[in-house]
Amino acid sequence: MLDVVFFALLILGFGSVIFFAKWCEKQVNK
Repeated sequence: MLDVVFFALLILGFGSVIFFAKWCEKQVNK
């Protein structure tokens, strides 16, 4: 059970990092 929670947090963190990178790219392109 604990590994499932850890895996979910890992995916969530990875997704937010990608989202943040794309957002920064948009800000720079302005």
